[in-house]
Amino acid sequence: MSTDLPAESAFRVEPSEDVELNASILEEVAAWVALEGLRAWRPGWFAYPDGPGIPRLRRDAESGSLYIALLDDFAAASISLLDNDPLYWPDAADDALYLHRFAVRRAAAGIGRLAVEWTIEESRRRGRAYVRLDCLADSPRICRYYESCGFTRIGDAKMDDVPLFLYERHALGAAPWVEGSSELDIVGPNLQKGAVSGDGDPFSVTPVHGPEI
Repeated sequence: MSTDLPAESAFRVEPSEDVELNASILEEVAAWVALEGLRAWRPGWFAYPDGPGIPRLRRDAESGSLYIALLDDFAAASISLLDNDPLYWPDAADDALYLHRFAVRRAAAGIGRLAVEWTIEESRRRGRAYVRLDCLADSPRICRYYESCGFTRIGDAKMDDVPLFLYERHALGAAPWVEGSSELDIVGPNLQKGAVSGDGDPFSVTPVHGPEI
């Protein structure tokens, strides 16, 4: 598949039932993240049917929680947006959507903020007050990314002795945009809502999460 994108491409998010397509995006990003020395999914997690990643994607698809972000017809990013997350948020009220397994192909670097804003709009559309997520505590670059997108750290968690930070963002307020604050998702000069410049940042991944998701 050619990854040459036009200078401006239409951005949209659609439900996905193509687990293999979403898995290919996540596996591509996992390999790149490993080369960059960032902690996230290990290469191979989404490569094999009996690996740890594919069953989660299947559950996401079966529950209607799996999405693909498209630039024109190019599959640019994988998003899982869950109705609940009892593993990390067992006592949470039914007032949020939960972002997991979010990765952007290098060819589409720069669309991360558009995808994040889509999750906020989707939460608002469903009458949910928040979008929540977890992040590895020892991934400061990724934590800063979420904070630059308006998320606030509200708690800590631990899974298999791995420390995590818990973040949330109100879905009912104005969308914050912290200019120049993210080293993981620096957008091109033509980026607008609904369109993305082909001149994105040199990084291939926007937010990525911890070992469990």
